[in-house]
Amino acid sequence: MGSGKGVSQPAPGVLAAGNSGMRAPGPAPAPVPPAVASTAPGAKVWPGNVLQDINYEIRMQIAARPFPRQQLEKRARTGDLVALTALGYGIGGGDAGIKQPKAGMQWLEKAAAKDFPIAQTYLAELLMVKGDPASLKRAGVLLDAASQAGYSPAHAYKFDLARRTGAPPQDAARHLQDAFMGLMKDYQGAAKDLMQPPKK
Repeated sequence: MGSGKGVSQPAPGVLAAGNSGMRAPGPAPAPVPPAVASTAPGAKVWPGNVLQDINYEIRMQIAARPFPRQQLEKRARTGDLVALTALGYGIGGGDAGIKQPKAGMQWLEKAAAKDFPIAQTYLAELLMVKGDPASLKRAGVLLDAASQAGYSPAHAYKFDLARRTGAPPQDAARHLQDAFMGLMKDYQGAAKDLMQPPKK
């Protein structure tokens, strides 16, 4: 074990000091940045490391106890992609301590309709759990869009979908390889961002 020197303190909202380890509400998240590039007409590509940061914020919102449902609903009604996704996945999958799949999927549909790859991936996961052929087909479309938009974890879900649908093993293996390669690029992008001199 290290000495702990050089280890940053928990981010605000992660653990509240003197609160018996309970999570404190975090600050309102920064607005979601627009996608920065395009591969096909209308297709947006996000920097993978930015998506990983946004996903972290979503997961922190879902993990907050008590679950900030009213706050998230208020933000979601304004079109906040982080709130739409956290609310939808939190209650849709039951990670928020509340399981309401239909309501959760409705919130995720709103974020996915705005081409938000994290919401597309989480919605695809809930559709895969349903397991019927129409849901699996829709999950494939959502995961294709999310992976093309730069969200590396969508490739891992495509691996799972390929296995569920009986795709050839080489297709499943390709999706897994794409997930690993994408995550490596995401971390390289994050490292590059850290190495940039501060802007004045």
